[in-house]
Amino acid sequence: MEQCWDDEPENRPTASYLYKKLNWINLIRDNPNPFDDNYYISEEKRFKIASQLPTIYTHPEIHPEAYYTINRI
Repeated sequence: MEQCWDDEPENRPTASYLYKKLNWINLIRDNPNPFDDNYYISEEKRFKIASQLPTIYTHPEIHPEAYYTINRI
């Protein structure tokens, strides 16, 4: 839309460009991508299943007097 406001007429979109762009927008609106819907549905299922699983990884208990060192190579 901001292109239409350009001070230089040659920088503004042509009528045919706007026509094609608006047709493209209407096609997307009328026929949304079914893959997007499938993706969101599968993600919802994945999160539901993951929330029902018990915690798989737990941090081990750390002894209060333990200390750790790193050996540099």
